[in-house]
Amino acid sequence: MSDQQHEPPPPYSPYSAEDASKFSNYPVKGAPAPEMSSQPSYTDSQNTQSATRVIQLPPVAIAVSQFGQFPVECDCRYCHAHIVTHTSKVAGALPWIVMGICFVLGFFLLIPWCICCIPFCIDSCLDVLHTCPACKRSLGRFSRI
Repeated sequence: MSDQQHEPPPPYSPYSAEDASKFSNYPVKGAPAPEMSSQPSYTDSQNTQSATRVIQLPPVAIAVSQFGQFPVECDCRYCHAHIVTHTSKVAGALPWIVMGICFVLGFFLLIPWCICCIPFCIDSCLDVLHTCPACKRSLGRFSRI
């Protein structure tokens, strides 16, 4: 190491004297409130452009689990346990629509009357309900429509 003495850096001044006069009307935190004066406010007629500062915030990523037809590993929003969802098949809108179509076609053809209830027995037509195995609350639903 050398024994040289270094001079300290010059003091940091973020604003010039001209900039300081622009901010003198703003209150300082912890300072007493200024008294209202009857002086007219001064506006610079030559400097008519106002400075606008645009602050861009980074995007916020929210992890949303998409419930599908298979169990999903996630955190329960009710009991906050890390779980794999329990799935069960429930009748949604699709089996009812298919049954209605078969019922209407049954007036014109004999075969659709026989298959009206089939959509309620096919797993690929039913909605999937995801529940938490710990607290048994519903977490989401995968709808076929």
